[in-house]
Formats: sequence, C-alpha cells, structure tokens
Amino acid sequence: MSALSEESQKRGLTQTDIAREIGVHRSVINRELRGQKDITLGRVAELASSMGRIAVIEFPERIRSEGQNIEAKIDYSLNEEGLLADPASEFDLEAA
Repeated sequence: MSALSEESQKRGLTQTDIAREIGVHRSVINRELRGQKDITLGRVAELASSMGRIAVIEFPERIRSEGQNIEAKIDYSLNEEGLLADPASEFDLEAA
C-alpha cells in the first residue's frame, strides 16, 4: 500500500498507529495490508481516514469492441495531485 509508505515517510506513521486509531490489534492491520485477511469497504475507509486520506473506489467500464477478443486495460496510476490519471489503454493479447 503506497499510501502507508508515503505517510510513514512523511509523518512516521506505523501500522501500530493505524491499529490504535481504528481500535484493533496491529496484527489485524498487518494481515489485511498483506492480503492475508479479507478487507471490507468499511475498513478501507477506516484505513484511509487513519492515514489522513480519502478512499476512492471506481468501477470503470471495460473497453471492448464487438467481435474482438482483445480487452483494453485501464491505467490506475495517480497524477501529482493524487487523483487518477487519464486512463491509458494497453492491450492484453490473451482471449478475454
């Protein structure tokens, strides 16, 4: 999670700090951030808030032309302001 890395560098924020603010044990946060425990949308919001961030979840439409088996992928990189950059397409040559 790059937000945690960034906040750790800026403010010295640790998983322990986040866990205290949310009210759970540090090991829970560790498992969630490493993908070893399912995470809810509510927890995503709590994590974002504890890092001084906002959670943004999007469901972009897939780009697919009729009769093609090449699906465009969306680039989810962030711009300088921390917002999603304009989607850039690259093609996955595997059949979708």
